[in-house]
Amino acid sequence: MTETAARMAQVDPETTTTTTLSAKSMSDRPYITQSSFYSPAFNGAIFDGPLRLYFSQTQEAMALKFYFELRTRGAEARWMGSKGPNVFVMIYPSEEIFDLCFASQGLTWAEERLPTARLGNDIVVAIQVDEINSSLERKVEQVIEMIGSIAAV
Repeated sequence: MTETAARMAQVDPETTTTTTLSAKSMSDRPYITQSSFYSPAFNGAIFDGPLRLYFSQTQEAMALKFYFELRTRGAEARWMGSKGPNVFVMIYPSEEIFDLCFASQGLTWAEERLPTARLGNDIVVAIQVDEINSSLERKVEQVIEMIGSIAAV
C-alpha cells in the first residue's frame, strides 16, 4: 500500500460559503480535517473524550499500543470534568508527511518537547511514527505531561 501526502488548503473565514457558515455555527471549533495539520494518509482514528489520535492504518497496531499506554497511565483522568480543549495527536507515518503538514509552518522536532500548535482552542501534537517506535515510553510521558499542564489551567 502506497501512502500519499497532500496538503489541505487552509480554510479562510472571509471566503466561506453559506453552507460552511451554517455548519460552522453548530460548533465553534475548527475542523482538524480542514486544517493544514491533516493529511489524507490519516485513514484511522481513535476518539476518547477530548483525546483524538489520527494515524495511518498501516501503523494501527503501534497507534493502539500508544493509546493503550496513555489510557493505562490515566492520561484522560488528568482533565476529566474539564471543559478544556481537545488534544489532537497526529501520528505522522513518514518524515515527508510531517514536513508537508507540520514543519512547513515552522515547527520542528525537539527531543525534549513535542511539536505542538493551536487549532482554535484545541491543541495539535505531532509525533512521527519512528519516534514512537524508538521511544514509546518517552512520547507517552510527554503527551501526559502536556495534558497535565492543560488540565491545571
